[in-house]
Order: sequence, then structure tokens, then C-alpha cells
Amino acid sequence: MKTVNIEYGYPTCEEALTVLKSALLTERKIGTKNVKIVHGYGSNGVGGKIKIAVQKDMKRYVANGTIRFYCPGEKFDSNHEEGIRISTRYPSVKSDSDWNCGNQGVTVVGF
Repeated sequence: MKTVNIEYGYPTCEEALTVLKSALLTERKIGTKNVKIVHGYGSNGVGGKIKIAVQKDMKRYVANGTIRFYCPGEKFDSNHEEGIRISTRYPSVKSDSDWNCGNQGVTVVGF
């Protein structure tokens, strides 16, 4: 699975979302099946601005057809509908280091 780190270099929320949008469009265009987005969880321990904005954008990207579905890292396992859906469609995601780990700093996307 391809990994896109949008928190690298400590960007502003707007910068991170610009990187995210560009990466999703590029990966979709070249035929990538799924992507793990590293957005971090925030330094205050309750979910940062980038994570919250990414989750909001994911809903919009599903609605407009940019992505098929997404799975927040905390649900990227065999116990949640989102994790089951993405691992059924793309079984190789089960070999990712964040599978069944509850990593709230990532989101997995399927095209």
C-alpha cells in the first residue's frame, strides 16, 4: 500500500489538505488501489486540526467520487465495518503495519 505523509514538515492545515488532494488525484490517475494517509493525531492528544479536516474531506471525496471509501486508522481492523470493507476489497492491506493497531494518526483510502 502506498503511504502519503501529509504531516511531514509540520504544514498548516490548509497546506496539508492541498498535499492530500493532489496526492489522491495523482494516485487515482495512475491506478493505485489504496493509500495510507499519515496525518498525525495532534500534539494535544485529542485529535489535531489536520486529522479532523482530513476526516471531513474524506466524506466529501466519497460523495464526489474521488475515492470509493475510507477507513480511519482507529477502525482499520477486523472488528469494524470500515476495516472489513477495505480488507475484503484489498486483502493485502492486512499486511500493513497499522492493521489491527488502532493508529488514530492514519486514514486508509480505497479507490
